[in-house]
Amino acid sequence: MERLPSGHGEAALRLPEEVSPEIRKALMSHNADKPEVLATVTVVECTLRGRFLTYGIGVPMLAMRNPEQAHGYAPAM
Repeated sequence: MERLPSGHGEAALRLPEEVSPEIRKALMSHNADKPEVLATVTVVECTLRGRFLTYGIGVPMLAMRNPEQAHGYAPAM
């Protein structure tokens, strides 16, 4: 299988208080407002550019055994 170049991006580390309550809820579900949990969490914010290699997105579970079928590319800004 030929591996094509993937995109690039930037990452930033954020404290939980720096992200919106909606994002905290999506990431941490029922723990999103528990101070004892938030004290142990760092959020990684990724800004992607280019095309990114994905694995298993939109692919049936059994097809994931075959890398040729399981990988694809997703565009990013």
